[in-house]
Amino acid sequence: MKVLDLKEGKVIVSAEVLGIPEFGALYKRDKTQGKATALADISYVYYLVDPNSPYSNYSEDRRLEMLGQDFYKNPKHLPDKETKDAIKKYKELIDTPLLRLLRAVESKIDALATYLTDTPVTEENLKLILDVLKNATPVVTVAGNTRREAEKELKVRGQVRGKIEVGDYER
Repeated sequence: MKVLDLKEGKVIVSAEVLGIPEFGALYKRDKTQGKATALADISYVYYLVDPNSPYSNYSEDRRLEMLGQDFYKNPKHLPDKETKDAIKKYKELIDTPLLRLLRAVESKIDALATYLTDTPVTEENLKLILDVLKNATPVVTVAGNTRREAEKELKVRGQVRGKIEVGDYER
């Protein structure tokens, strides 16, 4: 079973997911009729953490800013304790060695990009910049390969033997 999934542009929240204490807490605390806040909080968790999220290509800082704006109309929004607990739990539930490697490689690529953006080109540091550019290519290649393998791994988790997709009522 996938913990959270995206279907037709919306995060799918199943009864099984609400049985997970951290997600159930987000749902139970919302006393409104349509549970709009709970769905926004759970969607926030999915879009922040899931490697298949459309936001996954952004750095974590940029993702937090964009999700704050998109879900809470506040780019400076910070998740509260219950949402942080759900984020931590979701990371644990989907975590694999390959995903940990992917996150580590992508954070290093972000650090290299920040270095290149923040470092002015001068005679003194031109060689350093060129070395970073030359050595970045293999890192980016590894990241691309790791992302493809992680996506395959996540896709296989949602399948049964024989690579037949699990139906919505079978999850």
